[in-house]
Amino acid sequence: LKAVDLGVLPALVAAVRQGPTAFASSSGSEDSACAAVFALASLTNLPDLHSTLALGGACEALLGALKRALSASSMSSAEQSHYAALALCNLAGNDIARKELRRLGALGVLSALSRSSMVQPELQNIATAAVHNITNNESTLVHIQPLSSRQPL
Repeated sequence: LKAVDLGVLPALVAAVRQGPTAFASSSGSEDSACAAVFALASLTNLPDLHSTLALGGACEALLGALKRALSASSMSSAEQSHYAALALCNLAGNDIARKELRRLGALGVLSALSRSSMVQPELQNIATAAVHNITNNESTLVHIQPLSSRQPL
């Protein structure tokens, strides 16, 4: 909550929007991009922030990160897709974020992901929960935790 109060959200959203190119000068650009997605996704653990996150561009940034991660094939991209999908599921439980996700076409991306045989079943289930939140005005929330021992930002 303090991070958002201190104005970190715009920089975090920008880093997630840019993906690895935001960290191109560092040697672990993909890991840094994953850490940025995790940091932004972690904020969705706090329902009180969902409207602020949606209005601050988090929905668009996370949807973009999900699309990029799904088209890549590294361990870091698998983590990014997991974090982004969880965050979108959480945000889809909020009316403001839900409207933004609909406007961005997230329903199509998440529906396709929920039916894809190319991803892990857990990711399919997360996408299914996100679709359910969007279409049924539900608010299923999933607590986001790190998948690996890598240190966040």
